[in-house]
Amino acid sequence: MYILAILAMLSLLIIVSKKIKDNYYKKATQQHIKISSPLQIAYLNNGLPGYIRTVLFQLIQEGYLTKPKRHWFGYKVKATATHPPVKDLSKVEQTIFHYAASNESWHKIINHQELHEDLWKTEATMETQLTNFNLLYPQPVLNRLNKLRGIFILFTLTLGSYRYLLGTEKARTGIWSLLFVGMLGMMLITHVAKLDRVTKQGQKYLSSLKNSYKDLSPAKSNKYKLVVTSLLKDDKQEMASLLKMLKNKKPNQHSWAQMPQKYLNNLSANPQLET
Repeated sequence: MYILAILAMLSLLIIVSKKIKDNYYKKATQQHIKISSPLQIAYLNNGLPGYIRTVLFQLIQEGYLTKPKRHWFGYKVKATATHPPVKDLSKVEQTIFHYAASNESWHKIINHQELHEDLWKTEATMETQLTNFNLLYPQPVLNRLNKLRGIFILFTLTLGSYRYLLGTEKARTGIWSLLFVGMLGMMLITHVAKLDRVTKQGQKYLSSLKNSYKDLSPAKSNKYKLVVTSLLKDDKQEMASLLKMLKNKKPNQHSWAQMPQKYLNNLSANPQLET
């Protein structure tokens, strides 16, 4: 009975999760996805840290910040001695520039809690835009699914306690098996059929972009390299990729219109990076 109840809850979670995935995938394939900035790609790929990383890379390209240099505690950037006027930057770029100019380490800037709080309007805008394109799941949907998990975990715990307290003497002697089944059930309920913040169509969109923008050659245009940066994850290869693209960096030579559009292939929603 106890095991059957846990299996029933797991099955319901899988059904609900699949229904949500299919629903948002269907919505996404019925609209024309228009991504107008690598910053949107960065946020879709890695949230606010990815957005900040991409802005930092752009500030390096434009001569506001130095290339990252290795120190004993990581990589650091700082303002260049003859950078262009800061007033020419957008408010968001100015905010990130000032944090970077305080001589913080690269990863500390990207994950700086105060900086994240200062960019809450930008975060809200990105969430709205990408949710409207059905590339991100709305937070209330994720919250409801997590609430359902919580209810199932509480039910599992309550049912297990009931079986032990009100069960027969024979049932009580099997406390360890009951405890094992209960713990295993709660672990499965916690982890099975979890939804990532990015929808199925969002994952396909990012995968297609990564297949098209994977050349780390310094000879590529600044715009191309900005898209590559937006697709990086926060891992050990991130800095190596950035430094490779920044080697002998050249001024921007190409417009968005000259960039390859191969990532449009096999995407039924026909997403595109607008010029």
